Amino acid sequence: MLCEDCIFLREFEKELTGNLDEQNNRLVLEDYDTFGTGRKSVAPFKWLESIIIMAFVDQEEILLDEILAKWKYSEVDLEKDVIPKFVEWGFLKAVETIERDGKQIRILKLGAIIDDEFKRHLSNTLTSGRMEGFSPILKLLGGRINLGVETGARTKDLLRWKLMKVALKQGFNKDGSLKNEIKVNEAKDFSCKICGERMNIRYKLYEHVSAQHPELTNGEKDAAVVDNKVFKGIKIAKDDILSVDEIGRYQNKFRERLLDMFKAQSFFDFSVVEKDDEDMVISAPWAMVMEKVNLKVKDLIKTKEKVKTIEGTKEGTPDS
Repeated sequence: MLCEDCIFLREFEKELTGNLDEQNNRLVLEDYDTFGTGRKSVAPFKWLESIIIMAFVDQEEILLDEILAKWKYSEVDLEKDVIPKFVEWGFLKAVETIERDGKQIRILKLGAIIDDEFKRHLSNTLTSGRMEGFSPILKLLGGRINLGVETGARTKDLLRWKLMKVALKQGFNKDGSLKNEIKVNEAKDFSCKICGERMNIRYKLYEHVSAQHPELTNGEKDAAVVDNKVFKGIKIAKDDILSVDEIGRYQNKFRERLLDMFKAQSFFDFSVVEKDDEDMVISAPWAMVMEKVNLKVKDLIKTKEKVKTIEGTKEGTPDS
C-alpha cells in the first residue's frame, strides 16, 4: 500500500498534467521550470525542446536522421528514451515514414501542445491588443519536461518535495484544507457599496462616496468603501523555509537553487512580503493546487480506511 506522501505526489502529478486549461495548473508548471535547473537528466530533453521550438518558428518538419546525426548525448537513446516521452506529453506526434525523391525518410511533426500554446498566445494578444513575450510558453514546456523526467525517475526532486512538505505541515488543517489564519489576502481595488463604482486607490473612492452620496454619515461613508481582496498565498515562517538546506552535503546546492527560485519568483510571492517580515509567502497557485490535491488525498485515505475497517469486520464475523 502506498504511503500518504507517495499518494500525494501521484495525485499532484495527475492534477498538473490532467488539465492545462486550469490557470493554477499552468502557473505551477511554469514555476516547475526552475526545479530542473542544472539537472543532467533534463539536458537531453531540453536539447530536443530547442529543436522543436525552432521547427515551429521555421514552420518546418523535423528530419529524424538529421537530428540523430547531431545528437550529442551518447548515454541517452534519442529514439527510445526521449522521443517517446515527447509523444506521450503531446510535444511531438509519433515518428512517420514517408517517401520523398524515391527515398524513405523518417520525420517528426509537432504535437498538439506546441500548436495549442502558440494559438492561445496569439488569441490573448489579439484580445488584449498587447504583444506578450513567449516566456510563459517556454516556461510551461520546460516545467512539463521537468515534471515528466522526475515522474519517470526513481527519486523525486528533493528540494521541491522538502518545500512542499514544509507547506503541507505548516499551512494545512488535518482535513486537507488551507488554514485560514495564514492566508494572505491583498486589496486588488476598491468598490462603492452603494453604486458599484470601482477605483484602484482607497481615498479616491472615498472622495467619490463623499461627492456622490452626501446623504451618508461619515461612518456610513467608511462602510461604503469595500476592499476587493485577492488571495495571494499562505504565510510560512522564514526559518522553516530556510531549514530545507539542513542536510550538510546538500547545503550549498540547496542555497543556489533557492536563489534561482527567488530570482524567478517561482513558488514564492514576494509582492506581499514586508521588509522586516519573518514570514515568506508561498504563492496562491501553489497553495490552491496543493489544497485541491490534499483534499483528494485525505478523502482517498478515508475511503481506504473505511473499506479496510469493513473488510476487517467481515473477516471477524463468525459464519452463521
